[in-house]
Amino acid sequence: MEVRPYDHETDYPILRGWWRAWNPEDADPAHTLSPFGGVVEDDEGPIMAGFVYMSVGCGVCFFDRMVGRPGCLPVDLRDAAQFLIEYLQIFAVGNDYKLAYARIERDGMVRELEKLGFCTIGKGITIMGKLIE
Repeated sequence: MEVRPYDHETDYPILRGWWRAWNPEDADPAHTLSPFGGVVEDDEGPIMAGFVYMSVGCGVCFFDRMVGRPGCLPVDLRDAAQFLIEYLQIFAVGNDYKLAYARIERDGMVRELEKLGFCTIGKGITIMGKLIE
C-alpha cells in the first residue's frame, strides 16, 4: 500500500460514492473538505482516504472524513487506516501541530487508533454543525 495526496478532481467522485454506500444520508461535503488529505492505494486503486483540518495558532488539528472502500475485508481497511493515519500525522507534525483529534464513527476504527496511540477523550458526545453563510 502507498499513500498519496488527495486530488479533488479525481478522488472526490470516488469518495462521494463511498460515503453514500456506508451511509445513504451522508451529506455531500464537497465544499467542506480540507485540501490536506491523503488517499491510500492498494493493487486495485484507492482503498481509504481521510483529511486533516488545521486550526490556526494553537497547534491542534483534526483528522476527519476518513472513509474506506465498501466491500473490503476489515483487515485490509485496518492496514490502510494505519498508512493513512501515519501520513496525516507526518503532514501535521511537519506543519508544527502537536495535538491531533480524530472523529470516529465506527468501533473498529476506535480500536485501530488506540493501537496507534490515540486515547478516548470523550464518550457520548454529539457532534453538531451549522452552516454559517
